Amino acid sequence: MHTFQRQFATPTSPARPLVVSAPRTSDLPQISNAGISLSVLNDRARIAARRIFDVMGWPARTPVEHIVLDRVLAIRAAEPRGSRFAIDSRGHIRLPAAVQRATGTAPGDALLLMAIRACGVVAVLPPAVLFDALSPVLARIEVLG
Repeated sequence: MHTFQRQFATPTSPARPLVVSAPRTSDLPQISNAGISLSVLNDRARIAARRIFDVMGWPARTPVEHIVLDRVLAIRAAEPRGSRFAIDSRGHIRLPAAVQRATGTAPGDALLLMAIRACGVVAVLPPAVLFDALSPVLARIEVLG
């Protein structure tokens, strides 16, 4: 672990050290063959994800299924004719209204897409999930400001 220190003061307290521990990148779990990308949900309920689908080895017309787990969307390849949703020729997929409601997404939202080849899944993380996950770190960063 790396330890960072910075002196800070508040209007009601004297300066005191703030210790923030951060793991070394070598200590973090490695996800091999992963890709990360951003996409914006457009007004036609589509996201562009060609780069991520290329990482997954999913060509156009690959049928996909949507699974929502705790507001995170998992997309995986489906059996042929097992889904009415597929990757189009531009590398876009459509997010059904039920998926948008379950993930709390709306047109214009930026989405983080993560290809996890080892699991055969593309994880789609909406803004609310990212803010919830990062809020403890963001709160500590605000203290540094």
